Amino acid sequence: MTKKAPPKKALGRGLSALIPEKKAAAAPPPPPVIPDEQEIHAAQASESLLWVNINIVHPSEVQPRTAIDEVRLEELTESIREKGLLSPLIVRSDDAGGYVIIAGERRWRACRRAGLTRIPVLLKETDELEAFELALVENIQREDLSPLEEAESYRHLITSRNYQHDEVAQRVGKNRSTVSNALRLLRLPTDIKGLLGEKRLSVGHAVALLGLDDEAEMLDAAAQIVQKGLSVRATEKLVQLKKAKKEPRKRPAPPASLVELQDNLQTTLGTRVKIKTRSSEKGSITIDYYTLDQFESLYKFLTREAKR
Repeated sequence: MTKKAPPKKALGRGLSALIPEKKAAAAPPPPPVIPDEQEIHAAQASESLLWVNINIVHPSEVQPRTAIDEVRLEELTESIREKGLLSPLIVRSDDAGGYVIIAGERRWRACRRAGLTRIPVLLKETDELEAFELALVENIQREDLSPLEEAESYRHLITSRNYQHDEVAQRVGKNRSTVSNALRLLRLPTDIKGLLGEKRLSVGHAVALLGLDDEAEMLDAAAQIVQKGLSVRATEKLVQLKKAKKEPRKRPAPPASLVELQDNLQTTLGTRVKIKTRSSEKGSITIDYYTLDQFESLYKFLTREAKR
């Protein structure tokens, strides 16, 4: 008797694999598992890890980030609801017995939204300025700062620590040129900073606009970038055109014979003489004097020569 071939495995689950079933309302996630006291003490001894009440942890008043992306914060909140907080916050102690966040403010906010009451933190002994540097480096590594927030942070390090640009670069792991170019963004007019913050202008656009000295010209160029969707290269060309229009036409160099006459007059009169030509036959001669006695001497000399 021939053996029946085993049924082939289906390549999927039919239509049900392609059309998702309507999901039932998700049950509220279970509260995060809190380790027992023995685990907490072991962690504290080996990793300086503390589990603390979330209400005694608070953000620093001096920090690099000034705005939080609500969409990303909500995504993080959902992730923490489902899987708990996987990475502890880095904090320093304050005078009131609580903890100031060095790194992890967004995680702290998400934990509060997710309803956590205790959170893991790593306690670091540091002062406020060192904490700011750590927070800045952490945010840069996570690419969590906007270009202007990063620039303001560099300026804070320069003013508070009296750092030079190369020292800031060394502290945050960037090239000196990166730090210097970021700081240039702070010279932008407020309205253009707003467009940069709203991501309607890129950093490349902003750097190109810094080639203009006049604020009104900058604003006009920025409006054209937004309205016409100009690329960075097109913006650079626009800036060059605006600069070319403002540059005065250079006067042609005076002929050598005129320069020689001017030098001879200066030698004869003993003062500065300037000859300007307006056409082939017209022009002006300017004779400087610096005291009334010198003026009288020049007057006598010229009138005497004129009478000869």
